Amino acid sequence: MRRLLITAHPFILFLALSACMQAEKVSLDSSGLEGLLLNGITFNASAVAGGGNGGTTPPPAPTPPTLTATSPTASAAIDIQSYTTATFTLSEPLDSTVTPVVHIYIIRSGTPVELVGLNPTMNVAFNSIGIDPRWGIWPERVRLRFVVEKNSVKDQQGESPESDLSLEFTTTPFAGYRARIPYKDRVYTNHGGATPHYREPDAGLSWMPCVQGKTGADCSGGSATLYTFEQAQAACGALNVAPGYAGITFWRTPTVSELETLPDYGRKSPAISPTFPNTPSTFHWTSSSTGVDDGTAWAVNFDTGEVRRVSKANAYPVRCMYSAKAFHIDYINDLNTCSLGAAPENLCYNWDSNYFWPRYDRCPLGWNYNVALSKCESGTDTGTQDNMNSGCAWRDPMTSRTRLTTINELKYLMRRHRPSDPVALVDASDSIYWSAIRLAGDVNQAFAVDFATGEVILRPVTENHAGRCMLDAP
Repeated sequence: MRRLLITAHPFILFLALSACMQAEKVSLDSSGLEGLLLNGITFNASAVAGGGNGGTTPPPAPTPPTLTATSPTASAAIDIQSYTTATFTLSEPLDSTVTPVVHIYIIRSGTPVELVGLNPTMNVAFNSIGIDPRWGIWPERVRLRFVVEKNSVKDQQGESPESDLSLEFTTTPFAGYRARIPYKDRVYTNHGGATPHYREPDAGLSWMPCVQGKTGADCSGGSATLYTFEQAQAACGALNVAPGYAGITFWRTPTVSELETLPDYGRKSPAISPTFPNTPSTFHWTSSSTGVDDGTAWAVNFDTGEVRRVSKANAYPVRCMYSAKAFHIDYINDLNTCSLGAAPENLCYNWDSNYFWPRYDRCPLGWNYNVALSKCESGTDTGTQDNMNSGCAWRDPMTSRTRLTTINELKYLMRRHRPSDPVALVDASDSIYWSAIRLAGDVNQAFAVDFATGEVILRPVTENHAGRCMLDAP
């Protein structure tokens, strides 16, 4: 019998085998089949296996997941309300049972400072990792860095990225509605019952009764915990671990425009409403850096009510707050309306009709508005605080409706984060403007705003500075 070389598909081989067995009338017992297989047919094992190299082809080796996208994008500048989560997207589906280890930093003068204790939430979904610091509203004008440890990320094959995942971006100042600072005494309402937090309807902001570290109904227990700027951001964010404080899980450090609504300039040491007992008479932190990579940030001094730029390395207390949105003490959409020819002089209006219409002189006291040139022309524009008070009072002696602005009214003109944008209504040769408010218990010092720096400061009343009058409502 001829010896056959069969390299066909196994099914074709079977048909050929059957035909051969019938032709030779071989009994299908085991011995006959064995003789036929051994003597009549030769198998090509490689053909049956489907390989051409004499053996099976091994499956491809698993590849580590790689970073394909981030949100926000690297080096982006984001509005502090635009994002609540930083997201890493990878090339492979991830194992959602593995919790990533995340580190969040604020870059201070080129040095990353970790926000220890922040306790962000992580969400691993398909091929992405979402990281929520629980702030709701991010710190202002900072450079943030998110780092995910590579060995804490696993794809569904058990592979990890070859290097840590990293994302760095910056935040911009909030540019929306500002907090309204009322003329009248503040009224705060407890919205928390047994776990109190106090809201002022005029500003729409809710505050913790005590600074962090103090306890008790009158905040006499414990002691105020002192933080650096970065530590303060983490301390308020840490309150948002479920179930949160008073059931609220979006506590945060206030922006400078929010915190500067709290000082009561009729009080001193502390300069704040008795609603907040045992407030430390010192600076308190905000979430507002003076610049993206600066080593300084804004703080409010509750001994006097001043608002100053201080080193981020300083140790101060923090009072946490929450709101549905951030507020900024700027003109809505950066607009104001000036009415030429309005009696007794050209006036500029703040058009926040939900609150009040402060009407400021278009020019500093002692200056005149040149309509043809569309600008204020210089005159005798500086004087002592008494000079400015009396000068504004005499500018409209018939009705006695003109006066020097208060410190809170001057804050409405502030554009603290716009160095390239001229500050509204500030034309005098001196950047410091007097307010009508003197320090409680000290007639020798009065509050002023330095529009060159954005600071609210105390100055001796005998110094010469600029002033701006305003018209009371009829």
